[in-house]
Amino acid sequence: MLWRLLYETAARAEEIPSLDVEDLDPEFHRARVRSKGGALEYVHWATATARLLPRLLGGREAGPVFLADRRAPISGRRAPAGAASSGPGSLVVDQSPNPLRSPGV
Repeated sequence: MLWRLLYETAARAEEIPSLDVEDLDPEFHRARVRSKGGALEYVHWATATARLLPRLLGGREAGPVFLADRRAPISGRRAPAGAASSGPGSLVVDQSPNPLRSPGV
């Protein structure tokens, strides 16, 4: 739904994720956003998004449109059995430089 709104509205990447339910105007398929300069503007979406929006909101009348109810996963991989580590289940973090970012490699 987030990608659909970003695509259909052509809004800036910061504008759509920061929407509150109060900013939505489902009757006219639009939402009120604050532009980069601070002005209030409206972004419009298509009918398919208008049909999906009530499912996303789940009856909520206030608060953020996009909820984050899961924590981000911890990146890294588990240490192999028998490897020196600081404790059971310790993560091994790859410290090698990224060849695409390292100049002169």
